[in-house]
Amino acid sequence: MTRTPSPMLSRTPSSRNQLIEAVLKGFREHFAPQSDITHITGTTEDHTITDHGALSNLGVSIGSASDFPDVVLVDTVHQRIIVVEAVTSHGPISDFRRRQLADVFSDATLGIVYVTAFESRAAFTPYVSEISWETEVWLADAPTHLIHFDGKRFLGPYNAEQEKSATT
Repeated sequence: MTRTPSPMLSRTPSSRNQLIEAVLKGFREHFAPQSDITHITGTTEDHTITDHGALSNLGVSIGSASDFPDVVLVDTVHQRIIVVEAVTSHGPISDFRRRQLADVFSDATLGIVYVTAFESRAAFTPYVSEISWETEVWLADAPTHLIHFDGKRFLGPYNAEQEKSATT
């Protein structure tokens, strides 16, 4: 597992890669500084980095790459896997996308936290109605803040039973 952002992302200046780099530097530094980076999706396969062994040890296998999130952070200190979607790729974590991700991580041995990353509040505003409950929203231009969409936990995982009720 790696603890530093990928230099490959910095060399490819797409808006998606810039947002993912901001997640690794801003979100991770503030909300999960001891986490390990186990997956980063770049704009090409050459820029995608995955620690298959670490994910496998946590009960996660990568099936379809298109179903996998942009960033996966493993925070063993807080017993959670943080799944981050950059809105510039799949869009926000909507109810549909949350169900997809819940399926991908259904055998995970740690709790799952869902985060959608946006460049700014202005970029976030058009998507407000699409954001799934029991998820977090992070804005790159306000890196020390999160927008919490309901639920009993703040940046905390839900168990499978809670997961089922949250998406229905």
